[in-house]
Amino acid sequence: MPTRQSFYAESLAENSTISADWTNALSLTFTPDPNADYWLFASAAFTNSSGTNDHVGWVSVYHVQAATVLLEQSVQRQEPTSPQDWVGVFGIARLSFGVAPGEQQLDVNINSSHAGDTTKIKDVHLLLIKADAADAYAESLAQVNTSSTSWQTAATLAFTPASAGDYLVIASATRASNANLGAMRCRLNDVTGGATYGDRAWYCKDNWDNQAFAVMEKLGLTAAARTLQLQYRSESGTLCYLQGARILALRLDAIDGAYFASNQATQNTTSASNQDFLTLSATPLALQHAIIAVGGCNTASTTVSGYLNIARDGSAVEEWNREAPNAAGWQCAGLAQRQTLAAVATTWKWRARAETAGTTVNVGNLAIAVLQLEATPTAPRRRYMAVAA
Repeated sequence: MPTRQSFYAESLAENSTISADWTNALSLTFTPDPNADYWLFASAAFTNSSGTNDHVGWVSVYHVQAATVLLEQSVQRQEPTSPQDWVGVFGIARLSFGVAPGEQQLDVNINSSHAGDTTKIKDVHLLLIKADAADAYAESLAQVNTSSTSWQTAATLAFTPASAGDYLVIASATRASNANLGAMRCRLNDVTGGATYGDRAWYCKDNWDNQAFAVMEKLGLTAAARTLQLQYRSESGTLCYLQGARILALRLDAIDGAYFASNQATQNTTSASNQDFLTLSATPLALQHAIIAVGGCNTASTTVSGYLNIARDGSAVEEWNREAPNAAGWQCAGLAQRQTLAAVATTWKWRARAETAGTTVNVGNLAIAVLQLEATPTAPRRRYMAVAA
């Protein structure tokens, strides 16, 4: 396969602002190919210092040339210190370009809804991967709402693969509730396959919270019509909102090397030390790879924090922590990273722990994908010389 063109930027250091004006945390400049689509993956961790009603910190991913907000999420902290909450930012999007697109810029910006509050962000990643003709995608960006406890469909991806093959399917959206401590659910419904993914209750802290839903799984599809739906509903009748509903099906045999592991089931620990819940082991080529990880976490306490992290070879790459607004509530987190890997055995793990031993921390819908972006080098041809007898 040819190299899968990609663009990438990251800022791992903590950035902060007390301003109500947008403050830049990361920019990615790139020149796309003409008449091409690109898949955007964005991830980070963010927090806000205030617990005052309607006070939140905001993060946005903004496409400068299109004057378009691609992703916008917000958070009010539950726990201000020891440790302060760090909530996941995650989302996917499609960028489409015409005949002569020229240089483009994506900005990750933060602000505080009320000047004087401190909004922080760290571990910011922007990854663009050029789309393949075999990929499939659907989106519904407008905000929708319901107070029904029956499932509502926000976005539908219906497609027919040209041939049987594996697809990496990712769904993402931004969710909110109309009431403080309101709850809702989201899921990816594989209508044709008769399976659902990601159905867990999410509780806001404040009714201005706008936070990520994300889920990822690998599906082996036949050359037959397939329908996938991103759905949402209220947990108990409170009005809830969803926007930026997107579903991406990435054809894996259009990539030279793809490694994947998942466990959608609920697992838990009460340990204050990191416990392993999902491991992906691979020996990649020494080439550029995309590392995409999605997971969910619930701390069964409103006074003790739970930690969720993704680690490579035993060292944390990114970590999120949250003291739950409601002990039944789940949070989503994700990582989108590009790295040039070494050609050695490598492990990636989803891990979790409790701030205080004895508190239950649940994890679920864990998935890790490592995708080779550069083409596998062609082995050199050997020439042999005949030797006279």
